[in-house]
Amino acid sequence: LQVVKVDLKERTSKVWHKDAADQVCAEPILVNQPDYTEEDEGVLLVPVVTTNEKDTPYVVVLNAKTMEEEGRFLIPQPRLPLAFHAHYVPRPEL
Repeated sequence: LQVVKVDLKERTSKVWHKDAADQVCAEPILVNQPDYTEEDEGVLLVPVVTTNEKDTPYVVVLNAKTMEEEGRFLIPQPRLPLAFHAHYVPRPEL
């Protein structure tokens, strides 16, 4: 799986590809810039999980306009649920 941005008006698309075949991209979360004027001004937070238990899940930060990677951070636990937005971790465990 990959993350695809489709422009229906211009009939174009931009794609971000994951690193490995055993990875799965979960639901992207759009974080708009303050005072944005266009719908794609901001970043996408994309959780990436893996079926290989030796790999660490991570979240990639994509520029929502260009779909270029701006950064990523590892999640220091063996599993990250696909429903990232519904995952609750008690504060003492952070």
